[in-house]
Amino acid sequence: MGRGEPISFQFDGVDIIAYEGETIAAALIASGVAATGLSRLAMPRGYFCGMGVCWECLVEVNDTPNQRACMQTVEAGMVVKTSRPPEKS
Repeated sequence: MGRGEPISFQFDGVDIIAYEGETIAAALIASGVAATGLSRLAMPRGYFCGMGVCWECLVEVNDTPNQRACMQTVEAGMVVKTSRPPEKS
């Protein structure tokens, strides 16, 4: 089984090389990115279950918050950002 064609997307302003068919999480892990967000206590959040159950890998994709990086297929040119907890009021 071969890899898909190489494509690129942005994660927090940095270009990331991925391959068609990969999830955002797979591409970030392969690029050395260990955390996709911060908890309410400002602790790093990242990958845990890898199958969409735990919701630890939430990211913002093309201005849409709370997307699971392990379930979202990467697309060329997409803009992915670290998930941040809501601001305290």
